[in-house]
Amino acid sequence: MNDFFFESLTIQRIDLVARLVSNARCSSDDRELALSWIAEMTTTLAADVERQIQKRPQGGGVNSGGGGGTLQ
Repeated sequence: MNDFFFESLTIQRIDLVARLVSNARCSSDDRELALSWIAEMTTTLAADVERQIQKRPQGGGVNSGGGGGTLQ
């Protein structure tokens, strides 16, 4: 649950930076910096999610081959 909280914060930060840059009158240097921040935050978030997926013992998801909807 703690990881989900930090991932949510990162997504909120990415959203905020993107909205501020797209709605405000910024110089090209400011836009370039904001895009670099977005790329950095997204790369970090993707790496964190990938680590969490690799930690799962069975991988989870529909394609993992487990768990049907019927009882036997």
